[in-house]
Amino acid sequence: EDLGGRELIQIACVFNGAKNKRQISMYKKVE
Repeated sequence: EDLGGRELIQIACVFNGAKNKRQISMYKKVE
């Protein structure tokens, strides 16, 4: 299981709640 991917999902949920989908894309590129 990819723990890093799991953290990304949690981060995505937080940003999604903040309606910041662009930030999610940036975080994925950094990863």
